[in-house]
Amino acid sequence: MESVNRTRLAPQHSERWSEVLSCTHEMLDAARSEAWDRVAELEARRWDALEVVFEPTEGEGEAREVAACISELLSLDGMILERLTRARDEAARTLGALRSGRRGASAYGG
Repeated sequence: MESVNRTRLAPQHSERWSEVLSCTHEMLDAARSEAWDRVAELEARRWDALEVVFEPTEGEGEAREVAACISELLSLDGMILERLTRARDEAARTLGALRSGRRGASAYGG
């Protein structure tokens, strides 16, 4: 995905959006590596920056840039969520298999 051009944003918004999107890209990389603790750590850092970026904008041009940033953010979040969902489902399958095995072993006096 091509990164958003943030030249029309107020400087404080541009810096924060850069931080938010950079964190989100790092989160996606961590999710691809199944480094879930790192994803959670980055999410906490990103949350702090997100508090600032949704302040009122200074005109139509900035509003369009903010909308483009939000669109990119949602797209990246969707990719992260997809990976999280797959990992959760795999963990649930593994847990189910372990429980089945334990019940089977108990049935035979194990």
